Amino acid sequence: MRAAVLESLRLWPTTSMILRDSIRDTAWGPNGERFGIPAGTGFAILTPGFHRDGDTVPFADEFVPEVWLDGRAEMHPELVPFSAGPAVCPGRNLVLLVTSTLLARLLAAADFRVVSEPVPVPDRPLPYTFDNFGVQFEVTRTAGAPR
Repeated sequence: MRAAVLESLRLWPTTSMILRDSIRDTAWGPNGERFGIPAGTGFAILTPGFHRDGDTVPFADEFVPEVWLDGRAEMHPELVPFSAGPAVCPGRNLVLLVTSTLLARLLAAADFRVVSEPVPVPDRPLPYTFDNFGVQFEVTRTAGAPR
């Protein structure tokens, strides 16, 4: 479940921008001569641009939670569902514990089917955006499941 949560956040991040400030003067371009960025410059980094970049992430548009278990995600430092470095989300482990535990309990008690659009289908490309607040499910209680 934890890997599925991480993979869902990679595909459809709840925080689509990471804010950072440069810590030193930086020159960009051939031989560092093209243009300079002074220390203290603020950046807004669009995370889906990294997470879904097919040029660097071979599984960019697939739902593959196993990458968080087999080490492949670690080979891609651009995958930052909870940010990274000194500004990593302090609630990362709590969020993963609560969401994976809740999902495991829900899935043990009922079957869920997405009834709103778009409906992700395994053999079709995944949508680039997903309305986390508008998704609707049909829920069927699993026989013998605790109430």
